[in-house]
Amino acid sequence: MKYVIVSTTSNMGGAHIASKKLYDELHKTDLDVSYLSLEKISGFKYIYKFFILCERMLKKIFGDTKSTIFSSSGMYGLISKKDLEKFDIVNIHWISAGCISLFVLRNISNKLIITCHDAWWVNGLSHHKSNEKSFLSKYVKDLKKEILINSKVIITPSLWLKNEMIKNIPEIKNKIKVIPNITVHHNFQEIKNNYKNIKKVVIQKRNIKIGVCYSNFYSNTAKGSDDILKLIKYLDKNKLFNFQIIHAGKIGNNLNEIDISKYIVHLGELNSKNMKEFYNSIDIFLNLSKFENLSNTLVECLMYAIPSIAYDVGGNKEINNTNNNICIKYNSNEVILSQSIFDLMNIKTEFNEQHIQKFTNEKIIKEYKNVCK
Repeated sequence: MKYVIVSTTSNMGGAHIASKKLYDELHKTDLDVSYLSLEKISGFKYIYKFFILCERMLKKIFGDTKSTIFSSSGMYGLISKKDLEKFDIVNIHWISAGCISLFVLRNISNKLIITCHDAWWVNGLSHHKSNEKSFLSKYVKDLKKEILINSKVIITPSLWLKNEMIKNIPEIKNKIKVIPNITVHHNFQEIKNNYKNIKKVVIQKRNIKIGVCYSNFYSNTAKGSDDILKLIKYLDKNKLFNFQIIHAGKIGNNLNEIDISKYIVHLGELNSKNMKEFYNSIDIFLNLSKFENLSNTLVECLMYAIPSIAYDVGGNKEINNTNNNICIKYNSNEVILSQSIFDLMNIKTEFNEQHIQKFTNEKIIKEYKNVCK
């Protein structure tokens, strides 16, 4: 059986990194696995620039709400049906406009496994509010619905998203499965050792290394960058404890509002190579996104026994379990967050084998292989 994983890119952003990790793990099995992304399409940069130029011209003619033919409608794609027809299983991950057209996906829907890292498995229209009134909106949404209904299997990392999708499309109820994403790999013994060796000296030194992780750290209030800034300013003013922000991802101009060099250690763009460095360098992790499916970073922190704070959005509560190290906040501000950081560093974290077993790579790979049958 020939199996291909398709994602827009293999090296940036949470969904794309997860797809590459899945490939790496499946490649160790008896499946004949390939990986296809836009980087492998000859001359894709030049072709993509051409479509972007066309898009800008359409914006000048029609305005932002109608210029969706190229950028976000899924009407075109550089990966063709011919590129995919030799495979028995086509597992698409988060694919942005310009990757695969919806027409190609419709033609091969019976061999599609769709991994929904979030609700927008194909970027377009519903992902960008400015495009919701587009003249293509209803047609595109109906086309996506048709593809989902006719696909082989739909995979979502969280029960929350499964329920949300079934509410909107009841016809997919019997083909949607909950399988978490592959994380930074650990075998089970390594995970147990992480819990045995939890750091205990940080609070006494009053020097806490706080991890934040964004593929894009711009003024994106939906992903929580505004809350991080408020927390930094509050801790800077009140001197409750010494701290550093350890950041993986892109850094934006909004962080220049204060002297960031004093507080922020920037590890570079988020990718599969620097993730272990990131987790090994932090004491506590903050995921302050206001919308989420099931955060890969929270699962990875669970494996590393790193205390974490997240908002009660999406499937985040599904990672939480009694006496583990994830604090779910229903509402918060910089005062509550700073106290939660201090408190969480003093809570003894217990190893819950049954809970953690659900997120191990070995179990996830077994479930992916089962859906291929």
